[in-house]
Amino acid sequence: AIVGGSCTFTPLSSTTFTAGVSKNLSIFANDQYGNPVTSSSVQFTVQGSVSGGPFTSTQVGSTNEHVVTILLTQAVGAQSLSIRVDGASVAGSPISVTVVPND
Repeated sequence: AIVGGSCTFTPLSSTTFTAGVSKNLSIFANDQYGNPVTSSSVQFTVQGSVSGGPFTSTQVGSTNEHVVTILLTQAVGAQSLSIRVDGASVAGSPISVTVVPND
């Protein structure tokens, strides 16, 4: 079974989001022992604390990698992004980000 605390994600190259510009986040599904879970029934969600989401994941092939495209469009300033699977937080979540205007 998948366990949120055993899942990992690739750190964002930058924690600054430009309003209206999407970024992808790769998340890796693992069981309680750290083994990859490749089930297509796994669904991750990302929710912004102020605006955006929930955004859902798409599995990459038949691997344990899932990609979430995040698009924050409204509130400029500090936010946090919560990453969850089956109601449990993924290790390292939430992520602190900053949304800047799209000039």
